Amino acid sequence: MGSNEAPVVSPPTLNVVTGAGRLQFYAAPKPDCPMKGIFVVPRDELIVYARTDDGWSSVMYMNPRTTDSVSGWVRSERLKQTGTVAPKQ
Repeated sequence: MGSNEAPVVSPPTLNVVTGAGRLQFYAAPKPDCPMKGIFVVPRDELIVYARTDDGWSSVMYMNPRTTDSVSGWVRSERLKQTGTVAPKQ
């Protein structure tokens, strides 16, 4: 998930969505690539795998009720780091 433009966050970090309203998911770190109908809301938890210098984070969200997951890009300013994801031993 990392690249020269979006360095990998190692280890991945746990983050909570802050602010108000929906946080849109994007297929790529570009404003013109929204994933229709895919968003998270404040207090949802995301795992961040990579960040760009211009304010995007590559993330995964797992729905705690259904365990369905989605990966994509969100704006980094709406995220607050709460911890790290420990590597499996």
